[in-house]
Amino acid sequence: MPRIRFISSLAAGTVLVAAPLGALPGTASASPPHSAAAGRVLDASGLHRTVLGLSVGSGLTAAPFVTAPAGAKGPDDITTLGGDIFTAYQNGIGPTGTPAGATSTLVEYHADGAMVASWSLVGKIDGLSSDPASNRLIATVNEDGNSSVYTVHPSAPAGQQVFHMAYSPSTLTWGGGTDQPRMFNGSLYISASAPAFANNTPLANPGGIPALIKVDLSESAGTATWTPAYEAPAGNSAQIASDPDSSNVVPSSVPTFGGDFVLDSQGDGQLYFISNPSGPSATATPLQLGTQIDDIEFATAPAGTLYAVDGKSNRIVAIRSGSFTPGTAFVAVPGDSTVPSFIGTLNLSTGAITPVVVGLTSPSGLLFVPSTNAGPFGYRLTAADGGSFTFGDSSFLGSLGNVKLNKPIVAAATTPDRGGEYLVASDGGVFTFGDAAFHGSLGAAGSPSPVVGAAATTDGYWVVASDGTVTAFGSAPKLGSVPAPPSPVVGITATADGGGYWVTTSDGSVYGFGDAGTFGGLHGTHLNKPIVGIAGTPDNGGYWLVASDGGVFNFGDAQFLGSTGGIHLNKPVVAISATSSGDGYRLVASDGGVFTYGDAGFFGSTGSVALNRPIVAAGS
Repeated sequence: MPRIRFISSLAAGTVLVAAPLGALPGTASASPPHSAAAGRVLDASGLHRTVLGLSVGSGLTAAPFVTAPAGAKGPDDITTLGGDIFTAYQNGIGPTGTPAGATSTLVEYHADGAMVASWSLVGKIDGLSSDPASNRLIATVNEDGNSSVYTVHPSAPAGQQVFHMAYSPSTLTWGGGTDQPRMFNGSLYISASAPAFANNTPLANPGGIPALIKVDLSESAGTATWTPAYEAPAGNSAQIASDPDSSNVVPSSVPTFGGDFVLDSQGDGQLYFISNPSGPSATATPLQLGTQIDDIEFATAPAGTLYAVDGKSNRIVAIRSGSFTPGTAFVAVPGDSTVPSFIGTLNLSTGAITPVVVGLTSPSGLLFVPSTNAGPFGYRLTAADGGSFTFGDSSFLGSLGNVKLNKPIVAAATTPDRGGEYLVASDGGVFTFGDAAFHGSLGAAGSPSPVVGAAATTDGYWVVASDGTVTAFGSAPKLGSVPAPPSPVVGITATADGGGYWVTTSDGSVYGFGDAGTFGGLHGTHLNKPIVGIAGTPDNGGYWLVASDGGVFNFGDAQFLGSTGGIHLNKPVVAISATSSGDGYRLVASDGGVFTYGDAGFFGSTGSVALNRPIVAAGS
């Protein structure tokens, strides 16, 4: 089994995990005890001391987020929706819902820790996640038996917020309950927890037993109709998950497993990476870990907060850094694991776990939220001849201003780390700058219709043509195209984690792919001017559309912060870009005029500069 070792820094491509460290002495140099089952846990002297009695790695800070409200105890899972944080307090209820009628407390907090609202749900909430496309939360209760599902719509009128659904069929063939719900590619999957086994053979179904089920919710009928999703053949011990627990979706930027659904079999100390959990025939790649983990989470931005639930101490801790590597994953190892509890990084190639935060009693739920600052504090404007103009802290990476092009540049896409940029011509030719890697283009073969937009992932990119064809390069997943759009496609933007994208047309129709939910569009709406661009919110919960007259249209959790729709413009608007907080955006006109709203800073423009060719794109 892999060795667990301590280091003091976060490395690119690693995963943070929370593992139980038990009763750690109050010094940073203390060594957790050895574990014969999980290998050695080495000295933690590389971690430095900080607040709350925690020892943390270089570049990390820790602070209290919230403590439990009066009468609530035992927080476990945590999620976010609409910019707020939600967590479930289990209040000492047993895993089958005993005592009967006892309630868990679901609490909503603002990002500053202020309590917003709470709901009492009968049973023990053990699984909690959000469904941004439906603006609701999904909670499962009683993970070992007597399970059911709740949905909660926080913004709905009183009396229309909570729906309770029973499973159909009512008999859960694995003999246990259900745990973590998770939306994946528009469908709901729930882990099939606490299966009943006899000699590695399912008791109820000798041909196989589901570790994951696909569920269709009917709030009106009160039913949660399930079918098996991932199940392993009986007797295949490498594929049988004896303790399905938490789950997540791997960001596309993560090597090897990008875009997969990941399921944790806690008692086995294994993760299962499932590329297509659509039915019983789905296959998984197992990864043996050094110990149990309770949750797994991934960083989606360099600056952000990792919220860690510490149920036994009845608190939630905010672990912050400005130097996370997007794609880094975090996992929580509980207090009943084979080693004392900690939060650390997981190597997805070897299964090795490296502690980076020591001192939590028994961490469980984890949640990463990108920073709410107003950055990036700069932007790039790109002209049709490939000329590049930088403002604020955006670096100049090069340009095509002196290069003879076969076709004009029509789009630009910045890499997630802001260290590189792709310029794309109307024939699909791709030009790279900075750390943007070249993975191919449409330039030689050409495109059936003109290319109109581009979006980037960590090591890949998409280009979209006006006929709706989306072509993926590098690590960018192939997620689909728009068949027969009602009007020409004009733009594409990636989700914050690179796991999907939105495509929009000139009439304001919007199409979501991968983990990009669709929150509405403008098809059939009279527009003064056509739509020319789209930008998404950092939580993937909404987007803005902009028209050439600067009219802005918001959907999902994207806020309307102003527009130039009623202003006479010298030149039409050609692009929109959002700040990393989701609380601001910039509009850019073809003469390089820049208009800022919300927390978007103004750092200059080319509005008064004589340009050789018009501005066609904007990035950070």
